[in-house]
Amino acid sequence: MPMIIAIMLISLMLLGVLASTASLAREVIYWRSTRLMGNNEVEPDITIVMPMRGVDVDLEDNLTRIVNQRYRGRINYIIAVDSPSDPALPIVSRIIPNPRIVVQDPGNASGKGSALSRALREVKTDIVIICDSDIKPHEEWLRRLVSHVDSFTASTTYRWYIGRGAAGLLMANFSSLGLTGMQSNASRFTWGGSTALPMSFVLRSGIIDLLPLYLSDDYLITRKLHEAGMRIVFEPGAIVLSLAEEDLRNAFKWSVRQMWYVKIYGTKAFQASLVSYTIMSLASLLPLLLPIIGWFSLLPLLIFPMGAAKEYIRASAIARLNPSHKPYIKPGLHALFSIPNLYFTLIVLYATLITKEITWRGRRYRESDALMMIKRTTNLAPSGRGGGQ
Repeated sequence: MPMIIAIMLISLMLLGVLASTASLAREVIYWRSTRLMGNNEVEPDITIVMPMRGVDVDLEDNLTRIVNQRYRGRINYIIAVDSPSDPALPIVSRIIPNPRIVVQDPGNASGKGSALSRALREVKTDIVIICDSDIKPHEEWLRRLVSHVDSFTASTTYRWYIGRGAAGLLMANFSSLGLTGMQSNASRFTWGGSTALPMSFVLRSGIIDLLPLYLSDDYLITRKLHEAGMRIVFEPGAIVLSLAEEDLRNAFKWSVRQMWYVKIYGTKAFQASLVSYTIMSLASLLPLLLPIIGWFSLLPLLIFPMGAAKEYIRASAIARLNPSHKPYIKPGLHALFSIPNLYFTLIVLYATLITKEITWRGRRYRESDALMMIKRTTNLAPSGRGGGQ
C-alpha cells in the first residue's frame, strides 16, 4: 500500500476515535456536575404563549400537562392561530382556563414567527414562556424554567422524543444532537419549544417586528440575546417529552426539516456536523480493510461502544433529573440505537445539503425565500412593543 494512502487511513482512524473519545469525556463531565439549579422562593406571574396550527397528536394530553403545573404564580395563556376556525381551538377552550385567542394570518411570512409576533404584543407580565403545543412537560417544568429568569437571563430547555419502534428511537438519538449544543455557553440556543424570556428584553430587542421574517424563532431570539450581552441558562431538569413519528419515512422527513433550519440559520454548525459525521462514518468502515492493513484497522470499532456509552449516560441523567419522565426513557435501547443513528444522521445531512424547500404544517418554505428574509432584517430597526394588529 502506498505510504500516502496508509497515512491518510491512519489519520482517518485516529480522527474518528479521538472525536468519539472527546465526545464521551465531555458527556461524563457535564452530567456528573449537573444539578437542579435555581430556587422557587418567588414564582412571579407569567404568560405562556403558544402558537398553534391544527391538532397535534395527543394534543389534549399535552395541554393538560401544560396546565397542571406546580406553580404558585398566576399563569396567563395566549394562543396564537392563523384562523378563527382552527380545529384545535375547541380543545384549547375546554382545557386551558380563560385563554386569550389571537388570530394572525401570516400571508407570505413565517407562520410561527407571525403568530409569535402577534401574541407577544399582548403580553402584560414581566416574564413570557414560548412553548410548542406538542410538548409533554412534567409538573415541575414551569417552576424550574422560570426560576432562572431575570433582566439579564433567559432560560431554555429541550425535548426528548418517545415512541415505539425504530422511528422513535432514531428520532430521540437524532434530536439528542441539540443537547450537545446546550452543554456549552458558546453553542447554547433558546429552543422555541420551551423558553422563558424577560419581557424587557423582548420589547427592546425588536424581535416582535423581526419574527415574521424568520422561519426559526430559535435562531433569531438566540442571536438577539447574544447581541444584548445576556445569559442563556439551560435547565435539564425541565426537559419535556414529545411523541415521535410512527414510521421511518416520516422520521426521516422530520430530521431533514430540522437540519434544514440549521443549514439556513447556523451554516457553520451544519458544516461542522457534515464533516464530523462523514469522518466518523468513513472511519467506522475501515475494519472492512482488515485483510489489507491488518488488525490495526479494527481500532475505529471503538466509535460504537463509546457512542453508545455517551447516549446511555445522557438518557440516564435526564431520567434522573426528571423522575416523572423516567418510565418513558429507556437508556439501554436509546444507547443501542446510537449505532444506526450514525449512518442515519449522515444520510440526513447529505439529503439536507440538496434540499431547497420544506413543507411544515401545510406551508411550503423555500431556501431562497428564507435567505431573502434574513437580508431584509438589516433594514429594520427595533420599534418596541408596537400596536396590536
